[in-house]
Amino acid sequence: MSFIVKEKVLFEKARKAEKGDFQAQYEVACHVLDDEVGYGNDSGMIEKALYYLRNVAMNGKCRGLGACKLGDLYYRGKHIEKDYKQAVTWYRTALQSSCIPAYYNLGICFYYGNGLAQDYAKAFDSFMKG
Repeated sequence: MSFIVKEKVLFEKARKAEKGDFQAQYEVACHVLDDEVGYGNDSGMIEKALYYLRNVAMNGKCRGLGACKLGDLYYRGKHIEKDYKQAVTWYRTALQSSCIPAYYNLGICFYYGNGLAQDYAKAFDSFMKG
């Protein structure tokens, strides 16, 4: 494992993540990408967390949450180059798994015209669904 964790519980999740547990991969990725893990987050740790998150978003039973988190990272440009179109793509992927927060996030994209054409009516519809 390429990173040090602060808490024993998270260490156990990291062990489960290494064995392919999707829920553990999602949780570990979120902790790492939200800068809640380790001492001196190195690039290897970030890459592993992004790998986990992509794996969850494409294959895991919590794929909606994983896709929404990836959308957030692309939208903010945190640990990944900012790309609004990629953010929209991941939010729409999250919606395929009925991830409610993705409606709000997509609404923000419509409202400001980030990654797609600005459309207040579609923004409103997205906000109402979320």
